[in-house]
Amino acid sequence: MPSSLKSTSEPIAISTRLTQTTSNQFTLKRIDLQLNPLDLEVFVVTGVKIDFLNLPGHEPLGVALKSMPRYQAAVTKTQPASMPTIGSSGTVGFATIMSSAETLGTPPGSVISAVIESSSTDTPAADMDYLDIIATSDFFVCLDSFLTGVGELCDVAVRVHGYRARATAAQYAALVQSEQLSQ
Repeated sequence: MPSSLKSTSEPIAISTRLTQTTSNQFTLKRIDLQLNPLDLEVFVVTGVKIDFLNLPGHEPLGVALKSMPRYQAAVTKTQPASMPTIGSSGTVGFATIMSSAETLGTPPGSVISAVIESSSTDTPAADMDYLDIIATSDFFVCLDSFLTGVGELCDVAVRVHGYRARATAAQYAALVQSEQLSQ
């Protein structure tokens, strides 16, 4: 734990699930941490786990590649207007998964499929005390899809690990200002 923060809770795991309502569209969910700003309370994030659920299957068409559908999910400290990346300053965790299918031969014979998944760390490296600090009272789970067929919707499950802590007045002011400026 950062030496100047005072833990005010035991470790907490916050879990949620976000389901797309429309394919190829950015979806967002706000999660309230119920932090007490009068006590200068912050949430220290020690780990983020993002799992994609119910990925649509792909039916190969002819000899050409049908598509390269891609699903992205993120946990952010501020409300983004569009899908953030791991390069966005307010992003705490990010994951992406792509899949493709191709049919070989005429008439169609063998089917080749591939899935590529990448994500930011599920837990911090051994020498890291935390991943990020959230000073405002909420965080956001984001989900987006690209090049998917009509009705191909995805779900994502997210678990954020951390604990509540009390910051000094100067730390709290700097953290809140940093979050607000990163929007």
